[in-house]
Amino acid sequence: MQPRQLVKPFLIGLLVFSAAVLLALKVSAHPQGGNPALLNASAEDIKEAALKYTYTRFQVFNDDAAVILIRPVTKEQLPLPGLPEVDFGGEAPPLRLVALKGDFDVRGLRHPSAGDAPWRVTYIVYLFDLKAGAPALTYVSPDGAGLGELLNDPSLPEKQEPPGSPEEGAATPVPPPAHKLPYGALEPSAPTPGSIPETEP
Repeated sequence: MQPRQLVKPFLIGLLVFSAAVLLALKVSAHPQGGNPALLNASAEDIKEAALKYTYTRFQVFNDDAAVILIRPVTKEQLPLPGLPEVDFGGEAPPLRLVALKGDFDVRGLRHPSAGDAPWRVTYIVYLFDLKAGAPALTYVSPDGAGLGELLNDPSLPEKQEPPGSPEEGAATPVPPPAHKLPYGALEPSAPTPGSIPETEP
């Protein structure tokens, strides 16, 4: 084979090798296994990621899931009304509050200490850590009790705590029973985002 005939295969091989190196560098830049696309994602991308995460993690009855709220949140605003506290250990990651309404089966997230807490819920609230690319907090409620202020919905009932069981009411933090989670103790990464229009509270 003439030297000139070897040039084209050599260039193709070089391009393939370069692409592989760039891909490896991109992956190694995010060792936590989160979804790095969320760090600079738009509101539409974050909503899409929340929906895909929900459909992956939970059973959704009747294909019934809708994002009803998304808004930025700062560390200084925590804890949010109706939600447990999250401890970010001195970090101040970019956060987004995302609330979904639908018909969800959350039995896979229930801790044994939750006892008879409802497994079929109507509301799921995420606090997404965009730097980690995953929810830092997942909170579920069968009827939205105690979430009226957070969701700007005065029709939602007040939260009623059973006597002697302050952490096993109608709205249960996930994963219970801890209300403080160390920074980095996140759930599995959210799927790759797409596009869904934004809604405001």
